[in-house]
Parts: sequence; structure tokens; C-alpha cells
Amino acid sequence: MRFTFDPSFAELLKKVGFTAFSLANNHSLDFGHAADAETREYIHAADMLTFGSALNSRSLSTILPIKGSAFCMVGYHDLFVPDPSAVLAEIQTIRPNCSKVTVFVHWGAEYTHVPSDRQRSLAHAFIDAGADLVIGAHPHVVQPVEIYNGKVIFYSLGNFVFDQNFSFATMHGLMVGVDWTHDNTRFELIPVSIRRGQVTVADGKERSAVLETVIDSSVADDIATSIRTLGEFVVQNSD
Repeated sequence: MRFTFDPSFAELLKKVGFTAFSLANNHSLDFGHAADAETREYIHAADMLTFGSALNSRSLSTILPIKGSAFCMVGYHDLFVPDPSAVLAEIQTIRPNCSKVTVFVHWGAEYTHVPSDRQRSLAHAFIDAGADLVIGAHPHVVQPVEIYNGKVIFYSLGNFVFDQNFSFATMHGLMVGVDWTHDNTRFELIPVSIRRGQVTVADGKERSAVLETVIDSSVADDIATSIRTLGEFVVQNSD
């Protein structure tokens, strides 16, 4: 399967509030390197940022300035060139100039609810290198959250705007709101329902079912309770 989009969508994405996109995924080169370059040009022309690449070979990171802080975003794709060395070096290089570093990772096996040993190993390595947050994609279903050395890993947020209408798991995903303060970080989990490519905020039993997939045996009881009841949790910052 090869995916593309109408160039006018870039302006629409800007209009509804998008600011940056990771291109570190297994479809960025569907129409070759020239089309990949065009994608970047359309997004940049709409005054949005890009970072990461399908081969982990260029533009690994970008900086989003917000209220005087530098929020750095790093992209890594583990399916074509499974070598994180360049991204680990990038994290270490930019760390001194970043208020926070988030790594967006394309990894894992499709339709698998449990992160693999490789996903866990990579996530831990990114945090050890200096990342403050790791957010994963590609499995098309939601996978659990983990807290490692005081930092949070979302192994997979599942689908967002997509057309896999064949199961509850592929028709529901997760958005995450992150509120960093000096002392702690608050995560708001927002389950979404996806029908024919249209996304709405999930509620009722659907919301509860998605939140439950975020919790596994590694999640502390107090955080699991907060996720189930409030759809959020707080982690004390560690440096």
C-alpha cells in the first residue's frame, strides 16, 4: 500500500492547529525521495515543522519554541534501518539546548497490544540518552504506558485518522496532553473513536475500554487508579 495526500491538506492541518510532523515512518518513501522532499516543502510552506526520516538519515530533530522554552522533537524509524545510534547521538547533542526532549518512534509489530523487548530496550536507551518523553506509533492499536527512571513511555497511541474499520482496537486510539511544570508532569489521556477516517472524542464504555489498554502489570496502583477514574496521571520530574 502506498499513501499520498492532496497538497492543499497542509494548509488545512495548519488551520486546525498542527505545528510539527515526524516523517520517520515506513510510508514517507512510498513515492520515492523526490516525493518525500515535496512533502517537506508543502509542510514547511504552510509554516509547520518536520523532523525525522524513513532512513534515519536527515533532519533527525527540530525545535518548537513555546513561551520562551525550547521543546525539541526527535524522530526515529526502526523498520527500515534498525540502528538507533544516530538518534541516540542526536539526543545527546541537542539535550543542553532543549527544555524538554520528546522522541517520536515508529516501531513494533502491527496489531500487537504488548510492546516487544526491542521496543522496551530502545525506549530505555532514548531516556538514558536524555529524552524526557517517548511516544510510539505503528502497531495501529494502543499499547501500555511505562514509567522508566521518572520518564514516561507511550509505546503506541494506536490509530488517529485512518480507515481500519475492522476491529474495536483499530477504530480507537489515544491522544495525549502533556503539561510540564517545574516539579511534575501531568499527562491527560484522551481516547478517540475513529469511524470512516473521522475522529471524535470517545466516551462511556468506549473511553473506559481504551484507558484500560494503557494499563498493565508494570503500572503502579495509584497511577492505574488515576488513569481509570480521571483519565490522567502525574509524574514527579527527575533530572
